[in-house]
Parts: sequence; structure tokens; C-alpha cells
Amino acid sequence: MLTKRTYFFLVLFTCVLGLSALLGLALLATDEVQARELSPSPHAGRVFINELCAKNTAFVNGNGWTPDIIELYNAGEGDVSLAGWYFALEDEWYHFSDVPLENGGFLAVFCDKRMERRTREWHVSETSMAFDIPAGGVRDGISLYDAEGFLVDAVVWPPLAENRSWARVEDGGDAWGESHMTMGESNQAPPAVYVAAPDISHDSGFYEEDFFLELSSAEGHGIYYTLDGNRPDSSSLLYESPIAVFPGEKELFVIRAVCVDGEGHYSDIETRTYVWGGV
Repeated sequence: MLTKRTYFFLVLFTCVLGLSALLGLALLATDEVQARELSPSPHAGRVFINELCAKNTAFVNGNGWTPDIIELYNAGEGDVSLAGWYFALEDEWYHFSDVPLENGGFLAVFCDKRMERRTREWHVSETSMAFDIPAGGVRDGISLYDAEGFLVDAVVWPPLAENRSWARVEDGGDAWGESHMTMGESNQAPPAVYVAAPDISHDSGFYEEDFFLELSSAEGHGIYYTLDGNRPDSSSLLYESPIAVFPGEKELFVIRAVCVDGEGHYSDIETRTYVWGGV
């Protein structure tokens, strides 16, 4: 007959064995996932992260935003469905919906953290992901995985200037370098259309008196501006006549302006800040 003490230790021993087994299974599962993520996908060497831009102000998506962009390239034989595929960035996963990547085709993936307000799998006429690409780079970069969790491709990038890409020198090639943006096209494509930024009549600084601010485009393009600090686009105020600048109730007056040509290409944004009163 078992004593209470013996029975207690038998139960305790059984629990310890059970917990050890569960822990072992968890570790095995974790090791399996990690091994899968480090193993190459059958699509590796066929589908590539081909280009990346972390400070885009030139390409506008369907929301009127200028998001960061990642370009994928399918160099293999046959189309690929990206359903279940995902990007891994700083311990977060961002999944694709059922997006086709055609054989020999390029896919521009628009990346903007504001998409979190909608869904991480939002797809209309373009592919969008709810994250921003750190312009200064991150230690582990960004990785692309297939639907089974196998590694397809990965890239680490250096700090990037506005409208500059970190791109493969040749589509699907091993060499990388900084270049102009060619999103959705071959990296050997001609440079994107250049649009000159607007001229603003007054420099930033301290002002004592009211004045009229004049904007101009050397190429005769439309000029759009904001007075609330937000990024201007073609839905912003259209410049038509000089803007009266006076203190009013504000100590600061901030204007941001951009030129847009007839085909919707954007210039760099010009910003000026005017402060009332002396130093």
C-alpha cells in the first residue's frame, strides 16, 4: 500500500516527466521552424528581392501616398503565386494575398505602416504591406519566405538617400549597388523622369513684417502645396497666385511645395519655415 508521501512523489514525478516531454516537443517544433527558415526554398534562385527604396517621394500609389517600395523579380520558368508568402522584418511577418508574379515579371510592393489601419493583406490594383523600410538599414535586413516557411531571398542595405534604390546591378544577379529607381521594370531600364523642384521666393528664417510668397516652376509644371506640415501631392492646394504670409495667431508659418508634371511625375519637396520676431 502506497503512503501519502510516496503517492505525492509519484504524482510529482509523473508531472515532471509530462512537462519535460512537452518542453521537448516545443523545442523540436522550434528547431524545425528555425531549420525551415534557414533552408533554401525551391524558389530560391528563381524569385528575387531585386530592388528596395526606403525614401520614395517620386512614385505615388493608388492612395495618393509615396510609400517605400520593394521590387520582386521572377527569373524562373513559369508564373508563381505568392499566396501565403511573407516578408520578415525585425521579428514581424507581413503576408501576401494571392498575388501572381509572372514569369520574367517584376512586382512593386508598396510598403507603408499606415496600412495597419486597413489590413496586412490589403490588395487592390497593387500589392501593399503595412510596414516602413528603415532608411538607415537594419542589422538583419529583410527576408522573403515562401508559403511553407522556406527562405527565398534576403537583403541587407546601407543608408539610402531620397529616391535612391539599393538594387541588383543585373536583374537576379549577385552584385548590388545604389542606383536610381526602376520599380516594376528591369534594373537596366532608363532613369525615372526627372521633375525640377519648385522655386520659393523667400528663404526660411526670422521675419518682422508681412510678405507675399511666390512659387514658380522652371518647367511650367503645376505646383501643389500644404501649410500644415503634411507632404503635398496632387490633391493638395494648387498654387495660382502669391500667398500672403503674416503672423496671425501662429508664430510659425510652414509651407511645403512640390511640382507635378502632366504625366503625374513628382519633383522633390521643398520646405520653408518662417518665424515671427527677432532672434
